[in-house]
Amino acid sequence: MSTKTRTKKTFSILSYLISFVFVIFLPVFSCASAPISQTDDDFLKPNTVLWKKFGENSDIEFFTFRNGKIKYHCAKINLQNKKLKILAYPNADSDNQDSIKFRKFIRHSGAKIAMNTNPYMKSGKIIGVHIADGTKISQESKMYSALIFKEEDEGFSAKIIGTQEEKSLENAKFAFGGAYAILKNGKEIQFKNTSYDARSAAGISADGRTLYLLSAEKYFFKRGLSYQECAEILKNLGAADALEFDGGSSTSFFLSGEIRNTEIPRKNPAYMGFSF
Repeated sequence: MSTKTRTKKTFSILSYLISFVFVIFLPVFSCASAPISQTDDDFLKPNTVLWKKFGENSDIEFFTFRNGKIKYHCAKINLQNKKLKILAYPNADSDNQDSIKFRKFIRHSGAKIAMNTNPYMKSGKIIGVHIADGTKISQESKMYSALIFKEEDEGFSAKIIGTQEEKSLENAKFAFGGAYAILKNGKEIQFKNTSYDARSAAGISADGRTLYLLSAEKYFFKRGLSYQECAEILKNLGAADALEFDGGSSTSFFLSGEIRNTEIPRKNPAYMGFSF
């Protein structure tokens, strides 16, 4: 057998194997237990959002959107629910502030919905404000945004600030530092550079009583989202203000009993969660 013939045969075998693996595993990478929203000509947003109740709780709804190179998960939480509990890591009871695995936070906190929050240094030190149950654990950083929760007679109210300042954090029960604000008063904030990655983002309604969470995946054929796209999605869902948390391989999202990221998230030093 000539060298040329052997090369062709080897190439044919490799091509067959690659095709076989692709066909076998494609359904695995494409599956989602949450309802898939109907698509239209706009590849980024659903034509009709098929919100699904979280168990019997009508104050939490969620859906998964997948279209071509895009896949993301969204949750909507009514903050006026009197039974709502906000959970945070680290908190005043934490023995240390080391980065921990996402599963550990979920298991120890009892969170039903959870997400990573603050950006951080290589050492694992949290960048920006982090307040847990009224205790300030990490100081403000004027470079970054924050999601703030305050206790109300019924549940909580929330607001997003584009710059972390002490006066803006007065009476905060919880505060989670973000990266940058992406939506303000219903207007999308423009960024000079566009990059696509896995994303963790949050938005709030104009009255501050509805919280929207967004987690975008990036793997294989899924490209992730840009900041502008996250803003567009959250605005379409009903958010007036929104911010980005730490993204990339830090992206962590837990919903309806499942970690929704295809990629195993790295250890993070800061998380927020919700339970009832």
